[in-house]
Amino acid sequence: MFSKTMTNRMKAAAIAALMCVSVAATSVSVMTNSLPVDAVSIGETLKVKGVYRGTTVDIGTNLDAITFTLVADYTGNFSYGFGIGITKDPYWKEWDGSKGKWVAEAPGTDVAVVEGEEFTVTIDTSSLDLKYDPASSQYPGEYEFRNYYSGTGGKVEIISAVSGKGSGSTKPTDPDDDPGSSGGSGSAITDGSTSKNKKSGDWSFKDNKDGTGTMTATQARQLGDLGYVLTAGYDEDYYAAEGEAPGEDDPINSHKFSYSDFGVSGSIGPKTMDDVADEDRDNITIESLEATITSDVPIKRFMYGGGLNVLNESPADVESAKRIAGMEGKDNAGYWYNDMGEEKLEEAIDAGAEFEIEVGQGYDVEASTKNPLGEYFNVIWDVPQQVQPYVNSGQISFQFWYGEEDAEEYTALEEVTMEEAVLTYTEKKTFDYTDTASADVDATLEAGGDMAGVAYADLGLDANSKVGAVVFTLDVGSDLDKLVYGIGTSVGDDFQMWADGEGGDKWNCVLTDVKAGTVEICWIVPNGVDINEQYGNIQLGYWYGGKDGDELDEITLESVDVYYAQEEAPTEPPTTEPPTTEPPTTEPPTEPALEADYGDVDCNGKVDILDIIVLNRNLLGTGELTKQGQLNADVDLDKKPSAKDSLSILKYIVKLIDKLPV
Repeated sequence: MFSKTMTNRMKAAAIAALMCVSVAATSVSVMTNSLPVDAVSIGETLKVKGVYRGTTVDIGTNLDAITFTLVADYTGNFSYGFGIGITKDPYWKEWDGSKGKWVAEAPGTDVAVVEGEEFTVTIDTSSLDLKYDPASSQYPGEYEFRNYYSGTGGKVEIISAVSGKGSGSTKPTDPDDDPGSSGGSGSAITDGSTSKNKKSGDWSFKDNKDGTGTMTATQARQLGDLGYVLTAGYDEDYYAAEGEAPGEDDPINSHKFSYSDFGVSGSIGPKTMDDVADEDRDNITIESLEATITSDVPIKRFMYGGGLNVLNESPADVESAKRIAGMEGKDNAGYWYNDMGEEKLEEAIDAGAEFEIEVGQGYDVEASTKNPLGEYFNVIWDVPQQVQPYVNSGQISFQFWYGEEDAEEYTALEEVTMEEAVLTYTEKKTFDYTDTASADVDATLEAGGDMAGVAYADLGLDANSKVGAVVFTLDVGSDLDKLVYGIGTSVGDDFQMWADGEGGDKWNCVLTDVKAGTVEICWIVPNGVDINEQYGNIQLGYWYGGKDGDELDEITLESVDVYYAQEEAPTEPPTTEPPTTEPPTTEPPTEPALEADYGDVDCNGKVDILDIIVLNRNLLGTGELTKQGQLNADVDLDKKPSAKDSLSILKYIVKLIDKLPV
């Protein structure tokens, strides 16, 4: 199960040598069929801390790269190290994949692996002097490949090693006349079907023990029915080279979204470079952008990248680095991080651009059993973790670089359509916190907009409570690619329902890659939302859930947990006794006795929501009641109007009780 046949090993090595698609997140050279190559079959399994010691094929000739073909017996991350002997002092160098440099000592380089699927790691040796003298060199042609980490009990097998001699690199499948192509092979990531960053549904809470709590939650919002046509080759650099900007109807390979398009508001990222290191800062971190792609023809290869606004001239501002280097068409560039294909990256470096981070080289996805592509598929662009600390408010873009049709002969893919987009982000917020109130709901929600929830009063909350966050626990009956939901709550004195969504669209909240069983959704109350904790409620609705075309008819809302602060009730002002006076010598006229019309606080002849408002204003000290109004308000017969009376009148209005007084 773990090993492959020798024939398959050699075939994989040959393909790696010819096509050179590497999943390693490192700066690498691309070996093509123009380079003489030789493959060495290895077949050695490495456990954690295992080391393979080998030699290059030709120790008398310089090499451009060494490519290892491997397979893992687990799914997760693999961290490797590589060192090689060189001809001069210090005679040994280590590869630092995170920086794309040769150094004296280096940490491990991480690679995402899938159980049983072969992958390649390519080490760029073109900058090293490897023309050894076998008689005098200290380590002639010797290298070490190490397993620093392969999960708990996991291991990898080195199937083969391929070393290439010569110079130069090409992109073998891109047409030469493809205008402005941003694509490239090199260290492009091959798996774009899942995110390596935080996923929607993750959350955590910390009681700060100072009257506050901090909630951190990863959420996702979607946009549908987009219909954006993306045309390969026509990027912004292409138009800049022509001295113009793309018009509304001009072909373009990308689309830019504002975060507000998804209904995301709040502080996104740092405002200045001084804020970057402030880990306690409340803000929003952008995790990923997922695109649903459709095509008129089946697709067998799809290359793409992404970009987004960052702090000006920060380490992640690659466009500013190009401008500083004086690259043509970059006079006004800046404030952006963009992935770059290998050719464009080399062009920028040759022009003198100095990048302070490792620039991502996009994703290169080929049709497979796991991700068959075809005419409809989803791909994800992760915001590189080195870039995330510098992302701020602005826009995020998805870029179609290159594609191939699934045809008998090579046919370049000209255009695709982006139908939907999902933005995943992590929000962190600190709010006043006293306690957490919980309630079992056990309500079945049918797809299409069924909603259920709980009244704040049933959780023990009142007018002096303030909600900071809510966690909904669901029971989902099957695995889902996407679960679409909405959240609403009562706000203000007029009991309107507020929906968590742009423009009142409460069905743009999503969970992606949902597993069957218990699922939790954390909602952080947005700034400016005035929840009516005294008489209102919190609700969650279910719109859609599906996987591979199969829809889930219903889910169960099991429980609700509310994180809130309890403020002290306002104290009533002290009363001043009037001075004692002698009674008058004549009897005052007798006033007629008042007869109670219970619940009619405003004395207009009917009991409705206005009576509750008049009573509440009186209790808050902002309104007066007539003597008749006071008598009518005392529905619990305790001789004075109170919040208990207000709640009883409300229950009478909504027919929870059938008569007054109580």
